[in-house]
Amino acid sequence: MIIQEYAPKQIIQWGSVLAPEHFSSVSDIDLAVLGIEPLTFLRLFADAEAMTNFSLDLIRGKIFILLFNKSYCLRVRLFMHHDSLPVLIAEIEESQKVLTDLEKLYNTYKPFFTDESKRDIRDAVLLADIFCNTYTCLETIFLRISREFENHLDDSQWHKELLRKMRIEIPGIRQALLSHHSYQLLDELRRFRHFKRYYYDFNCDWSRLGYLAKIYERAVPLVFNELTSYIAFLQNLINS
Repeated sequence: MIIQEYAPKQIIQWGSVLAPEHFSSVSDIDLAVLGIEPLTFLRLFADAEAMTNFSLDLIRGKIFILLFNKSYCLRVRLFMHHDSLPVLIAEIEESQKVLTDLEKLYNTYKPFFTDESKRDIRDAVLLADIFCNTYTCLETIFLRISREFENHLDDSQWHKELLRKMRIEIPGIRQALLSHHSYQLLDELRRFRHFKRYYYDFNCDWSRLGYLAKIYERAVPLVFNELTSYIAFLQNLINS
């Protein structure tokens, strides 16, 4: 009923109803719904309560952390409204195309970047833009994933926090996107983009750009593959 009539973004079920050995006639039903406006939630609550004789603990919220105690793991069942996931998959695939185009541009001009007799300030600016645009492309899809799965971001340092969240698995919600290694590589690109964005006196430091070029060459194929794995995870959600 909840999915058909109210189409929440997610429904999370937990508690003794998922553990038959602990469920009894005096148990309650624990549910959380995400993506429902407050007034709509009140109507949903009334409709759901009328459908059961069990006590209903229905709450509206965002992130739920799995709790553990000494006797058993509190299990969580996640029901998702999957309509937006195909769009998310398409957006990830589009970001992979952008990454590929940027990598082709990088490889085209790489001889100029690496030859001290040929390179100049124009090459430095182009190389810096490739690094920054690559990270911006990835950050855009990170933000899209974060919004899809209801991740909260601290407004004061959201760029840094968003990247950190992409390497964290949220049990029962989503798997991690990034490995620890890819996270470290991308954090270097993130910090460079921050520097270039907010400090206009861009110094043509080829030693720094050379270091970032090595970071870039290691990061792009690694993250590309991790995005492909994430598409498979999303497809499994759709099919589940």
